[in-house]
Amino acid sequence: MNELISTMSEYLSESTDPPIELGPDEDLFTSGALDSLGIANLVAFLEEKTGISISLTDLTVENFGTLNAIYAFVMNKKGSP
Repeated sequence: MNELISTMSEYLSESTDPPIELGPDEDLFTSGALDSLGIANLVAFLEEKTGISISLTDLTVENFGTLNAIYAFVMNKKGSP
């Protein structure tokens, strides 16, 4: 697992009670790792950690459904392959 995915997994695990172990392709919504407040907190966390700006139109299941999807979204926003 790469560093950003590990960091997000740790952040989300610490945000749930009880902590949830997440795989990179696990659905973050059905697993209980994310809800509406959780997504707002995750967006703020990602903006701080990565320096990108995330708009409301970016908040789709395709971009935020799994850790791998979020990683791909962040890399795309940063202009990385």
